[in-house]
Amino acid sequence: MKVKFNYEGRNTFLISLMGGSLILFGYLLSGSYKFAFIAFYYIILAFVINLIVFISEIISAIIKKENRVAHINSAILLLVNIPIVFLYLFIF
Repeated sequence: MKVKFNYEGRNTFLISLMGGSLILFGYLLSGSYKFAFIAFYYIILAFVINLIVFISEIISAIIKKENRVAHINSAILLLVNIPIVFLYLFIF
């Protein structure tokens, strides 16, 4: 069985994950605390964007019954970013 995701939710998750990973790898490779400064603001920006998309997915799941499963799966996928952020903060 293939898991279906909504386009916006999936791409927001992937972009957030890749952006955070690039910042983390930049910090690990260079050791520069400038990446920690960038990461702080990135976390705030990513949180706001992910929250907006998460709320949009929940509202769409309520309104659009034909794609309800895809919207709920996308909302859950966005929630996966939360423990990843804590892991990255632990590594920093």
